[in-house]
Amino acid sequence: MLLVSSTSFAKQPRRSGFTMVLGFGVGSIQVAGLNQYGKERIDWGFEPHAISFGGFLNNDVALLGRWKSTYHFTPNSEGESANRFLGTFTLNAQWWFRPRVFVGAGVGVATFGYGFGSAPDDPAWSVGGALTARIGYAFALFDHHALKLSFEIVTGFFGGGVASGETLNIEWQYY
Repeated sequence: MLLVSSTSFAKQPRRSGFTMVLGFGVGSIQVAGLNQYGKERIDWGFEPHAISFGGFLNNDVALLGRWKSTYHFTPNSEGESANRFLGTFTLNAQWWFRPRVFVGAGVGVATFGYGFGSAPDDPAWSVGGALTARIGYAFALFDHHALKLSFEIVTGFFGGGVASGETLNIEWQYY
């Protein structure tokens, strides 16, 4: 039997130096103005991973390089199942404004297209700019890591079109 005192979760964690975040979850992709990928609609899928590496500037603020992707399965140009993928690599700032609550935002590069199961007539991958925003809550705090639940929006801008992913993540952060 594991006994945990209530004071072990009440203390302020010491966040300094190197940090990394690993996460996974579920989400959606919305597409607007990218008609070569099928009709504009919302599709639900998976957020297979979120990976961040960086460092804390002080106990509350960290700068991170963050890879984030969202995908779902949809018919390709031949009508077979393929995954449609939105991935972003961004420079993110994370601010813990309460011991258990944080926000983050970033800017970087986005990719969008068909991944596994793509057909020769499917459109080429799109590459563009990316913006991300997230908010989260640490449901378990420890001396050097946290278990968190977060909501994140990632948006890729591709010429005249936009692809946006919204995900609910379970994350582990080391600090």
